[in-house]
Amino acid sequence: MEQNNYNGYDSQTYTGADLDREDRIQRVMSRTFLFMFGALLLSVASVYVTLNTSLLDMILSSRNSLFILLIAELVVVMAANSTLRKNLVGPSALLFAAYSIINGMTLSVVFLVYDLGSVFSIFLMAAVIFGVMAIFGMVTRKDLSSLGTIGMMGLIGIIVMGIANVFFIKSDSLGLGIAAVGLAVFIGLTAYDTKKIKDMAAYESESSVTTLAMFGALILYLDFINIFLKLLRLFGKKN
Repeated sequence: MEQNNYNGYDSQTYTGADLDREDRIQRVMSRTFLFMFGALLLSVASVYVTLNTSLLDMILSSRNSLFILLIAELVVVMAANSTLRKNLVGPSALLFAAYSIINGMTLSVVFLVYDLGSVFSIFLMAAVIFGVMAIFGMVTRKDLSSLGTIGMMGLIGIIVMGIANVFFIKSDSLGLGIAAVGLAVFIGLTAYDTKKIKDMAAYESESSVTTLAMFGALILYLDFINIFLKLLRLFGKKN
């Protein structure tokens, strides 16, 4: 029987493996964006509830309240990372949902500072930018590892400069500069993270499809939120 060769593999063997890999990638990526969309909906619902109940008064009553929420976010996201690495679907889903809700409570303060129409416009702008970079990360065949390295270095830099500016320098101009650099960093990381998730999906086992999708959703959720906040800092209209 006649056989066609492709890179040293016969067509039947290559096609079967390739189809399995492509199917796994599609399932991981579709679940990734589905989970991310669900997390964003939870955050939006959390913002709405916080703004329309006494939760907002509790948050604004003391600076410690906001600090506690930020610490809670950090603890929950670290715990979610741990359960995801252990391939625990149930605990990971609960922690991801909890993080989305807590983050929505924190973001509710933004709606007091900025005009609602401006927030909505910036959210749409962030969605478009995120979508373009995510699609680029999905379709590109280029190695984006250097982009990821630069992005992580830039992320460390803006965190350090941001802390210094909040506690010591206290410069609005520097704050805008940090926001601009941060925007560029997270735009680049969106493409890098999408490509990384896709590459990971090609080699992960079937048993880890759901947890890998949650892991990807968490990373891309953070990228999107940071793009939104940086755009809001740069272009948002304050009340």
